Amino acid sequence: MDEGVRYEICSVSGCNAVREGSETTYTDENAHAWKEGTTEGGITTYTCVHDSSHKKTGLVSTGQSAKATSEQLKSTDEVSLGGAEIAMSKEAVDTLGGGEYTLAAEKATDVPDIGEELENEVYSITLTDGNNEAVTEFDGHKVTIRLPYTLQEGDNVDAIYIAYIDEKGEIEEIVGTYSNGYVTFTTTHFSFYTVRQYTAAQMCEKHGHAISESSTAATCLTDGFILRVCTRCGQILENRVVPALGHSWGEATGQEATCTTAGTMTKTCTRCDATSVVITPAYG
Repeated sequence: MDEGVRYEICSVSGCNAVREGSETTYTDENAHAWKEGTTEGGITTYTCVHDSSHKKTGLVSTGQSAKATSEQLKSTDEVSLGGAEIAMSKEAVDTLGGGEYTLAAEKATDVPDIGEELENEVYSITLTDGNNEAVTEFDGHKVTIRLPYTLQEGDNVDAIYIAYIDEKGEIEEIVGTYSNGYVTFTTTHFSFYTVRQYTAAQMCEKHGHAISESSTAATCLTDGFILRVCTRCGQILENRVVPALGHSWGEATGQEATCTTAGTMTKTCTRCDATSVVITPAYG
């Protein structure tokens, strides 16, 4: 089971205040929780504590790299490398030749310069053959990678994504999904990867504003207003005064003035029921 809390945070640089009342909890009851596995022939089998019919197999390394043949990679669901987990599709493994390979997910220290600070660990995902030649592409076939990530206060799990960093320092954004302390994504090549989060403003650019509207209707005598604010990024989308409408008088009714008696005519506002009385002196 995966549980956590989502927040809305201020997008102003250096603020990061959590909007009061924005906290919402979430629970994923379908998330797996694995029992300690049993190992045979270098491959460990795990069983879900919620449903024993759900199993996964894996090559487990306490370090950041592991050696495996292509047959072992094909017969296992994933390779655990000291925190990170890599699952190569059978189609991706089929692009490899025979022999032994070294699969690694190392915390990188020499990362291409992207021109800005990276907030989280950068992982270098590599695969090398027996001749120490790097294998980075798999003919377009997919590899699933899970990077460890600890949620911090104010994190928005919906804003999390993976940044792929190429050798020139260019970033490609990849969809990442957080669950159970990992961010999972798929790719077709090995390189540098790190977990990042979109700012509130970037989320609005991608998904539109989350609009909250408040208003007061104008009356005959008082101004009204309309205020529309994005609860995600704080941008004020509309803030305007609606001028007072003024009375809308209906047809006058009453007694017209005569030579000997004063006249009294009354008009009533069709909006607010205010009345206006006009007294006309007798003509004489």
